[in-house]
Amino acid sequence: MLDVVHKLIRCFGLTTSSSKIYVDASNPNFIRALKMQIGESEDFDQKLDTKSKFPKYDWTTQMLVIPGNFAQEHKKMLLNAKMIF
Repeated sequence: MLDVVHKLIRCFGLTTSSSKIYVDASNPNFIRALKMQIGESEDFDQKLDTKSKFPKYDWTTQMLVIPGNFAQEHKKMLLNAKMIF
């Protein structure tokens, strides 16, 4: 699965700071492996702790692979996808 995701990242050129890859946070091992594969820091747990301590801080600006809780955010994500299409 990592190879497929990495191939998609290269295919669509998702390596810039304006691109974001949202991954379900239910599998932190996959997130760490993906971050290591693309050369990103894998300490997303610390950045998520920063989010709870500093709610106005935009922690997503420093990450390409962003873990998200799809169970809580699914409606918002579907609405955004619908607007894009």
